[in-house]
Amino acid sequence: MNDNFVTEITPYLRRFANISKKIKDSIEQKLDLRKKYADDKNRSVTRCASSDKVWVNSHTVSNKKENGKVRLTRHDGSFIIMTSAAAKEL
Repeated sequence: MNDNFVTEITPYLRRFANISKKIKDSIEQKLDLRKKYADDKNRSVTRCASSDKVWVNSHTVSNKKENGKVRLTRHDGSFIIMTSAAAKEL
C-alpha cells in the first residue's frame, strides 16, 4: 500500500465533512421553517365553561341532485355545555 494514502485522502474527507455539514444545516433550516408555518396555522383554543352555549359543526351536506354544487357546512343548534371533556383543567 502507498505510504501517502492518508495525505491523498485527507482533502476528500475534508470536502465530504463540509458537504455533510451544509446538508445538515439545510435540513435544520427547513425543519425550522416547517415548524414556523405549522405554528402559524394552529388556532388558539377557546375555553368554554359549563353552561356556555356553543354551536356544533357537523358533517358537510351535499345534494345528490345538484352534483357539483358547493358543499355547505351544517351547524346543529346551540347546545349547553354540561361538563368539560378535557382530562384536566389548565
